[in-house]
Amino acid sequence: MDVPTLPASPAPATSSLDGLLAVTAALRTRPDLEPTLEAVADSIAHTLGVATVAITLYRPAFNDFETVAVHGAGAARRMLLGMRSPAEDWSLLIDERFERRGAYFIPDGAFDWDADARVSYVPVLAPTATPGAWTAEDALFVPLRDSTGMVLGVMSVDEPRSGRRPSDQDLDVMVAVAAQAALSIEAAQHAEAARRHRADVQELLHVSSRLTSERSRTGIAAAACDGIQAALGYERVALLLRQPGGDRFVSAAAAGWEPGSLDAVATEAELTGLLGAEAPEHGCVLLTRADAHALAPANLHRVYSSRRNGRGPLAWKHHWLLVPLRDEDGRLIGLIWPEDPADRLVPTLERLRTLRAFANQIASALEATAARERLRYLSQHDPLTGLRNRRDFKRSIDEAIANSEGVSLLVVDADAFKRVNDELGYETGDAVLKGLAWVIGETLPPDGFAARLGGEEFALVLPRTDAAGARLAAEALRRQVAETIDIPWGLTVSVGLAETEPGVEDAGALLRAATRALFVAKKLGRDRVVVYDPLTLESLLASLDTEDARGSEELSAVLLLAETLDLRDAGTARHSQTVGRYAERIAAELGFPPDRVERVKVAGLLHDIGKLAVSDAILHKPGRLNADEWCEVRRHAEVGARICSHAGLRDIAAWVLAHHERWEGGGYPHAIVGTSIPVEARILSVADAYEAMTASRPYRIAPLSGADAQAELRRGAGTQFDAAVVTAFLAVLDSG
Repeated sequence: MDVPTLPASPAPATSSLDGLLAVTAALRTRPDLEPTLEAVADSIAHTLGVATVAITLYRPAFNDFETVAVHGAGAARRMLLGMRSPAEDWSLLIDERFERRGAYFIPDGAFDWDADARVSYVPVLAPTATPGAWTAEDALFVPLRDSTGMVLGVMSVDEPRSGRRPSDQDLDVMVAVAAQAALSIEAAQHAEAARRHRADVQELLHVSSRLTSERSRTGIAAAACDGIQAALGYERVALLLRQPGGDRFVSAAAAGWEPGSLDAVATEAELTGLLGAEAPEHGCVLLTRADAHALAPANLHRVYSSRRNGRGPLAWKHHWLLVPLRDEDGRLIGLIWPEDPADRLVPTLERLRTLRAFANQIASALEATAARERLRYLSQHDPLTGLRNRRDFKRSIDEAIANSEGVSLLVVDADAFKRVNDELGYETGDAVLKGLAWVIGETLPPDGFAARLGGEEFALVLPRTDAAGARLAAEALRRQVAETIDIPWGLTVSVGLAETEPGVEDAGALLRAATRALFVAKKLGRDRVVVYDPLTLESLLASLDTEDARGSEELSAVLLLAETLDLRDAGTARHSQTVGRYAERIAAELGFPPDRVERVKVAGLLHDIGKLAVSDAILHKPGRLNADEWCEVRRHAEVGARICSHAGLRDIAAWVLAHHERWEGGGYPHAIVGTSIPVEARILSVADAYEAMTASRPYRIAPLSGADAQAELRRGAGTQFDAAVVTAFLAVLDSG
């Protein structure tokens, strides 16, 4: 960098006073410290008529001196400029035995330069015997002190052009010039500190505006760390926040720290000793390492050790700086932990106050965010149970459906809950609801969620769970409620279950289906789980509207048994529902009245219920059955008929009994022929055969195509099947 110099004077200064004025003018016309000192060195050299002037400043972070301005020959500048020397060396020179009128003159022979110091520059001068002559070993120093008397630096003078040692007048002028220079240095340092402070404040104001725009704890923490790092010059800044619901403080954000170094720091109890050292004048904890280790738990001693340390009395030397963050009630909510100051200095009182003011803004932003989060939580959760409420519940279900292959929904209702409130009181009722919510939480898988829909009705969302898995969960929930909730007569729940499938593909449809199933569970006497199926359930609902109470109860039990059969036999899952649908369409095609069509559909749902008496080994056998096994399978028609008959479904029982009879005879169990077979049983026979041919089975490598199965029906028409029924079914299939 080019060093600015004073304009050339028209003539040398005629007096020491003129020289002092010239130096003072130089100080006033240079606003920046480094050019000012260069100008002062040049002015002193011209004023005092010396060849070499050096100005050395004290560096408090390192407790040493650095030469920052030199007027002199090339050799002097090369040797002195930028030279650093420890403060101990200078303490040997600025000694009262060398003091003279405020300056320190060390005559030749009074100091062993080679042995005791490394701050000297020895010019090349011819020896002289003239009294009062300046020698090469002479040295002259003037301390530069601030307004409090602290040493800012040293001004060194060498090689007077007169060749003589300084007079008292020369020393007085030099001391006066040094005083002016010291004031200028102090002013420049204050101006630089003020500039930095303004920049700090501006940066922190900028960060403060960012704090107000952040909506999360981590966002606020990250903005705070970045702001303190940029504005206050700390290379590492961490912000520790209290974990929700606990007393451990963990890193919410960090700038400059290694990942994982602050994963789990300490509890509030472990920090009590450190926090007790908070200074009232600035609200920060600033301690030496020894003092901090005496107050902090051992696990904190090894968290981090400063790298940007100095050596001077004002230097940062492994200090600890913590800034507590407290809410409006004084409760500790976090800590700012700055480390490694760029200037290697212990922060000034002004900087600590700035840090405290910024910390207060951070605490306010965190409180505002916590308040927003509490309001958001309360808006989305039931205050009594802590479960979600209906707000955004459908959206959450739709998200779960979009993010998983299948979703099941349970709608749970506490049975006869009004009795709990009426006989035990509302406080007990609330306790029961809390207990039910706890059981629901225990039932949920890790990715599931639940909501209180209102009153004593709840919903559980089970992602990646089919109806069979959801039913197991529902039954476990039902049992655990009965075992957990302690009221005199016990508590039961009814559960409606639905899973995503064609026609039930979004949250609204899933909720409607599960609620429909819950309604059936309530109608059937409560304390049970009902799985939604459009065929089974709607038939049951129709029966519930038309049958007497006992008949409805018995029909529901039979339908649930049929559903259990489908769940038990994965190879024929949905077989009964499909046969019921085919039978319904055939009956309609044959012109049956609506109530009879509905009855035939129910028969289709129940036609294989007797297989509950067939062992799994036979049902799942991949090869041909032997005679005994075949005999056991043939019994399922009779068993099914008895089940339906006991349920009061005598007409359906007759159709189930005969659905494996053949038109030309040879069927089972009674080998009846033609129109002796009930027409409803003939319909079931065709529907059952077609579904069996076109579906996967353990004993068949691949199902038949629709065309091949229809061809088989045509070949069997008039022998195995009633030809009129086959014709009607083919017409149904042709219509799509």
